[in-house]
Amino acid sequence: MAQQKRAVESPPSTRNQGKATPTVGEELTVDLAALTQLTGSPVANAGDSTIEAQAARLSDSRLLTAQRRALAAQLGRVQGNQYLQRVVASLKREKVRAGPKQYQVVRRQPAPGPGRSGTARKDVAIIVGRPSGTIRSRETRQDRVNMLGWRAAARALAPIVMEGLTVDRAFRGLRRVRFPIGRLYIIAHGGGGGIGEVSSSGNTVLTTLASLTRRIRTATGSLGSRAPRTVEMLSCYGGGVPKTMAAIGGAVGASTVRAPMRMTVIGGIIIKLKTRGKVKRLTRAKIAKLTDTKLKEYIKHTDALKHYDFVPGVPHPRSGPSTADKLKALVGVLRKTGMIPFVSYNAAPGERYAVAYWKAPVQRRKATAKAASAAAFLRTKGVIEVKVPRPARRP
Repeated sequence: MAQQKRAVESPPSTRNQGKATPTVGEELTVDLAALTQLTGSPVANAGDSTIEAQAARLSDSRLLTAQRRALAAQLGRVQGNQYLQRVVASLKREKVRAGPKQYQVVRRQPAPGPGRSGTARKDVAIIVGRPSGTIRSRETRQDRVNMLGWRAAARALAPIVMEGLTVDRAFRGLRRVRFPIGRLYIIAHGGGGGIGEVSSSGNTVLTTLASLTRRIRTATGSLGSRAPRTVEMLSCYGGGVPKTMAAIGGAVGASTVRAPMRMTVIGGIIIKLKTRGKVKRLTRAKIAKLTDTKLKEYIKHTDALKHYDFVPGVPHPRSGPSTADKLKALVGVLRKTGMIPFVSYNAAPGERYAVAYWKAPVQRRKATAKAASAAAFLRTKGVIEVKVPRPARRP
């Protein structure tokens, strides 16, 4: 679900009418949960999760009453009224009993070290599909801006970025990788049942678990010592189904998989320049021609400093960097990605329950654990971590 915020325009100076003045275009907040996707594309989410997951979606506090009714109506049309009644009954039961916490909270692990061969591990980000859930020719201008946000977040998180409309096309680049992978970030629409793809006809299709793992293995081949240490799922509700997490990790040879219990929100700030009445986006080519001092001036007009914790690709020391250090790091991200991206869980930066992706508490669950209940969805605002079982050796 893409939400567009109003641009905050700084007042132009009366003495510098011919000079460029910054216009902060905060027109990018892409909610990977796609809460309205069920209404627009029932195949995307209506059948992808358990009854408990559907109940959690209906009870999400960010939904307006009209949205919740539309969501329930669409669910009834796609799955049937009896299924809808079971979802509502599950929701009522979970409201009555909110059982004790069943997870162990742990700290995030440090960045992976060198591989077995001694070669330094590199992070890789994979984008599956598009924020709009359709092909580019059908997209609006805002849809394409949202895609810039996905790409900016990916570039900030990892030096190597791959993308494709389908799982096959997105993952096949891993076959050509010649270095050991540290973290593998997966940016996509999805849920507890799998990953959303875009078909050639422009429709969003959610893969089944069996098809997903088989096609990932076919696309990547055996990565061996190049396999990632950790898979970070930047999608939605993936943490509610440990079985799916373990299957995805096993398909790429990872030992650990992390996924948020709730929503992943990718957003950001696009800086525009207003010159002689015309407003144009500050592209990477234009950024390259500007000094750090000028870029810092532009950044100060935005909320980038305020929401620094949500910016990927910048240092996040526990003690907190100084304003000067923050500005220096933000300039680096701006030059690298062309904007200031944000990655958060549960909600957009500044909103209630928003958690920076790297600050989210990690709760361990077994790969064989049952899908999370609706109460767990509502209670948990962090990340679920699953250790991938090693395949049994053949005798």
